[in-house]
Amino acid sequence: MVVTNGRWAVYDRAGTLQQGQSSLVFWASMGINLPAPVDPRVLYDPVTDRWFTAAVEATGRNVLVGVSKTSDPRDGWNGFRVNLALPSGSTSSGADFTMIGLNAGSLVVSANMGGTSPTISVANFPVADLVKAVPTVANASIFRELPFAANGFFLHPVNDLDGSGGSGRATLYAGSLSTGVGLAYKQATVTGTGAAGAVFNGNTANDTVSFPQSRTIGFNNSEGAQPDGARSLDIGSTVLLSQPVMRNGTTWLVHSADKTADGLVDIFWTQLAADGSVLQSGVISDPQRSLIFPSISLNAAGDVLVTTATTSANEYPGSMAYVGRTVGGVTSFGSMTGLVLFEGTQSHQLINANNRNRWGDWSTTVPDPLDPNRFWTFQQVVVPTTSSTYSSNWGVQVTLIALPEASGGMVALGVGVVGLAWRFLRGAS
Repeated sequence: MVVTNGRWAVYDRAGTLQQGQSSLVFWASMGINLPAPVDPRVLYDPVTDRWFTAAVEATGRNVLVGVSKTSDPRDGWNGFRVNLALPSGSTSSGADFTMIGLNAGSLVVSANMGGTSPTISVANFPVADLVKAVPTVANASIFRELPFAANGFFLHPVNDLDGSGGSGRATLYAGSLSTGVGLAYKQATVTGTGAAGAVFNGNTANDTVSFPQSRTIGFNNSEGAQPDGARSLDIGSTVLLSQPVMRNGTTWLVHSADKTADGLVDIFWTQLAADGSVLQSGVISDPQRSLIFPSISLNAAGDVLVTTATTSANEYPGSMAYVGRTVGGVTSFGSMTGLVLFEGTQSHQLINANNRNRWGDWSTTVPDPLDPNRFWTFQQVVVPTTSSTYSSNWGVQVTLIALPEASGGMVALGVGVVGLAWRFLRGAS
């Protein structure tokens, strides 16, 4: 299943489209009629054998939550519209950047609340309520417009892949990079998640990954460079953009930054203990490419997969994958020679009202529920056009990556398909 701004679609494992419709029609099928649901994400829950999705309103302060009626996302959905703003005294101009995570007992959704004083809102939905014959959000706990300074911006719910985070507890992380210091992480938790009256606990822990030589990234003439004189891609921000994942009680995150100030963007990866302290960290870099909008996942054996979009002044935007092996608690990405998943053939240029050549805002990598050595990754790619030098179209590339069962060796690519090819779609899950 793939969701983007403007589209919802279901494919089989061979990449054949089974069902697809506009996001407006998708949410309207649940009785929710909106002008523009945006920034959607989707997760599959192997415990309940259901699909969960969430999005925010482009012009409102609500979050939309959907749950499939069966294990087959084509069998229909139930949906809810939940307000994330304070009932009075709100400073929010609207919800933005949906973030979503499943834990043992609940679905947690968060969103940035823009305005004169930016804040973050977090919503906890007991999963047992969502999968009932008549689903309900009556027992949801909504923590509205939490201060950014205390809790961090882009506060992501961790997606607990194996339930090791504990029953009735959800973990969230925000991360930001400071030039000359490194990556600073803030942890928050929600307790009592399986029922009404859950409690939000802000800034329960924090730690810093020291990369003193690193610097923040943003839009300039070198980072996100493309061939043929096209404008550089807007490659993200200093904050954590991709979803953190938990397995075996620890959380893994990836973050973009420039480690050596060489004008190329690197990937910083981190493993955090349950108490929020840093267990290990490292950098994935390429001598010629910028690695932008990475995502991460792992299996029970400790095989870590990082996928990312790529671009450079000499190579069109594409995507790559890197595999790390964990032995004795130490993860190594070896020679860091990534596997090319997609070779771009054209630059992307679509300058928006803010004079930015937008890309992202994130990518997604998830484990296959039927095979622990396989992963699915969803990456943005350029859809070529013959009408001009640059393309203003982009789509989503869906790739199945198979890892060898034994440690070491090469990564084997399974099935690669270019799935969605709609115009002006932002965000992919």
